[in-house]
Amino acid sequence: MFPSLYVCTYNARSIATRQRLAAFEEEIRNVKYDVIGIAETWLSGSKRVDLPSGYTIYQSGKPQGERTFAGVAFYMPSSLNKRVLGVVFVSDRIIELTLQLRGRRTLRLIQIHAPHAGNPDAAYDDFLNELADLLRARRSTTTIVLGDFNAVIGSRQPGERFVGPHSAGDRNARGDLLHDFCESQKLFAMNSFFRKGRTRRWTWRSPNNQTFNEIDLLLTPDRRYISDVNVLAKFDAGSDHRLVRASFNYIARRTDAPSRPARKPPPEFNRLALKLEAAISLLASPCPTPAREYARLVDALTHAARAAEQDVQLPTRISATTRTLFHRRRQLRFGLANTPHAAIQYAELNKTLRKALAADLHAHHLRILEQAVAANRLRRARSELATGRTQVVHLRRRDGQHTTTTAEAAALVRTFYNDLYRSADGPFVYTPSSSVARAEPLSTSEVFRALAQLKSQ
Repeated sequence: MFPSLYVCTYNARSIATRQRLAAFEEEIRNVKYDVIGIAETWLSGSKRVDLPSGYTIYQSGKPQGERTFAGVAFYMPSSLNKRVLGVVFVSDRIIELTLQLRGRRTLRLIQIHAPHAGNPDAAYDDFLNELADLLRARRSTTTIVLGDFNAVIGSRQPGERFVGPHSAGDRNARGDLLHDFCESQKLFAMNSFFRKGRTRRWTWRSPNNQTFNEIDLLLTPDRRYISDVNVLAKFDAGSDHRLVRASFNYIARRTDAPSRPARKPPPEFNRLALKLEAAISLLASPCPTPAREYARLVDALTHAARAAEQDVQLPTRISATTRTLFHRRRQLRFGLANTPHAAIQYAELNKTLRKALAADLHAHHLRILEQAVAANRLRRARSELATGRTQVVHLRRRDGQHTTTTAEAAALVRTFYNDLYRSADGPFVYTPSSSVARAEPLSTSEVFRALAQLKSQ
């Protein structure tokens, strides 16, 4: 067994704007991961969005248009979508994603965002009850519940089994509720089973940098599949939380590992070089048979295309200057670096970084529009500037409920079209009007009329 999937959780404090999403994607480029559960997305609606960067977001929030300060989501490479067996958009605080591993093995990931301390304990109890109902609803090989629990569960106390001996703080009242939930559902709080330094344990800091708590957790009923849980101290996307990553093990081939999207654009061709190489390749006498002459033409054009091919560099949304600011922010470590006035420098750097990022995105927007106007491709510009493309992930059944798996949605589509095109007289059988029926040959005028109706003259 070896680490095959890196599962992360992160409270982003909003990815609802282009600027916040761009900052998140810029930071996450330096992290090794496969699936990231995100809390506090501030996104409305429940849907799947394929991003231009080659990644996919499954988001669950309040109904479209309603303002929210919650919202949960999963962020992953689009190549991993083929493994998605189903998605359940429970609420703006819970989302479930089921992945196919190898064979019949499945992994349920449940990303959550629990009510914070400003809500009454009854709201926290209702949230845990809803989560318990979801855990009992379906079975899988293993399950991981991850996210911002807004509770300090602390370290193991006498007689406890599902909490480990390591923690960044003492258990609070919400931690008691969460511990009772873990005991009742037989879930291990995996953060507490791995020994880390205190600076590598906390996942949330207070605005004045005086309080540090470990409230972003991973729970699972089977400890064997988790080989490590770690806090990535250098990851900083502008939130007061830190990224937590778990190494999930399962028996698999190395070729099963999901791949990061490769954003390589199609090449361009030097027209002069293309014509010259093709002319040189076709100087020889024609072949005696059409088949051999066709093969010679194909080889000549293929060789000419490869010789005239030029790689295209994609214009980056974020400039080198802004990336330098990102690097500087990582060095300040949330304003906790051992340098004078680090907290003030960190706050001022965040302001400068936000302005620089907004300017970069605006310049990128204008650059794409100018290129589209010059090439007369406004439709392509709209596509490039779109935040993402929404995909259908569930359908409504006849009972009014939504499908929860890909197979169920496919069966519903198949049934719909079978019923739509099914005939009471049986399948259609074609019988020609006569045994010698022939099509009339095309006339020259018909050919020219068809050519005139083409869009590209």
